[in-house]
Amino acid sequence: AVGERRQRRLAAFVTPATADPDQIRAFLADRLPAHAIPPTITPLDELPLTPNGKINRSALTTTLEPPPDDDPPRPGTEQRLAELWAELLEIPAPGRNQSFFTLGGDSLLATRFAEVARRRLGVEVTLRHFFAAPTIADCALSIDDDHDTEEGEL
Repeated sequence: AVGERRQRRLAAFVTPATADPDQIRAFLADRLPAHAIPPTITPLDELPLTPNGKINRSALTTTLEPPPDDDPPRPGTEQRLAELWAELLEIPAPGRNQSFFTLGGDSLLATRFAEVARRRLGVEVTLRHFFAAPTIADCALSIDDDHDTEEGEL
């Protein structure tokens, strides 16, 4: 985990530098839940070591590549959700395809998000659905579809 407080997120470092992060991500997706897959996978020639031969974790964070670029949220529901996420997660506005959980969210913050969405946006967000589709794009699509069909629940 790298970063400060609520901005902490998972990061992976792999050797050799020729490793393909997309292949590693696909491998992990077959074995781990989405929230446990690091958003950044940084290939390195070798892992930095301390003088006594242990992995130098602080040196690793200096080699960290930024998270993958993502599409900005679209105006409307996506933009309002991005603002809520930024506030709850204490981060800059997230992209529309980033996962709430890889950005530092957890089940308690997801519950809080559902409550804030109900109060501010007037929508019901079920946690079961949110855990299955935790991106702004998916959540906004469900909210917009819900308002179109007037079922009253996401």
